[in-house]
Amino acid sequence: LVEQGRIFEEQLSRADQARASYDLALESEPTYAPALLAVERLAHTAGDLARLADLYETQARLAEGADAAFWWARSARFAMRAGLDKVGAWARAVRPPSEALWLVAVLESLEEDDGAWRASKRNRYPITDVSALRGQLKFESGTGIQAKPGALGMSLQTPRVLTPSDAALLLPVLVEKPIRKRPPGPVHVNQHEPSLSLPCLCYRCIEAAPQTLERDGIKFFRSTAEAQERILWFWTPEPLRPELPELVKSIQASMLKKLRPIRKPKKGKAPAAATTEESDD
Repeated sequence: LVEQGRIFEEQLSRADQARASYDLALESEPTYAPALLAVERLAHTAGDLARLADLYETQARLAEGADAAFWWARSARFAMRAGLDKVGAWARAVRPPSEALWLVAVLESLEEDDGAWRASKRNRYPITDVSALRGQLKFESGTGIQAKPGALGMSLQTPRVLTPSDAALLLPVLVEKPIRKRPPGPVHVNQHEPSLSLPCLCYRCIEAAPQTLERDGIKFFRSTAEAQERILWFWTPEPLRPELPELVKSIQASMLKKLRPIRKPKKGKAPAAATTEESDD
């Protein structure tokens, strides 16, 4: 649905149909980032402040802790600009109802590369709730986490250095993700989209997806675009088949703009992509 919306928006200049596709995608999966960003972009373009306030309020109700506070604050700000009464949103933004401490990734052997820090090994751990350890972490400063209620996210904006004792507390609660070898050829970059009306085309689901199908009286067929050693699969409405070459060129141009070339392994090192999971979901 998001890809269909992009076609309506970018190729056919049909904003109403694009908005309907994006809205339906977001309704099917309210936290799906591509749909959220598309709805947000169209609302900004149209100057629809009330729509933005409602959009952010929905995200706030789905989130928790500091993330919820962030969305409540955005909702309240746009509601005020739209002349809506959203005082309650500010109250929720100032002090969210609950907070959690999450460990997002473990990055090993950091190296500086063109002014940016990169890990020579990919993160092998899923996002994990480590709130139970909050009172035990000390950091090199020795002060631990002393945030007041509702201020945990803000207190952690300043980088902290873990001690070996902190690491010894954190690592045992993590469950390492299984390592999978990807097949040869271009990297499959489709995200997993289980809730959308058209079949998902991520690398896990594509084998079960048909080559063609029909939804709401419109026939679709599978198409691909390749760039930067990646491949993107997408559904194309049958009426747009004559325009497919131009559509593929447009998608390839976007991929070239957004994706970096896959880094070649340094001499003596095995390519990371050959032994780890690709970021396709």
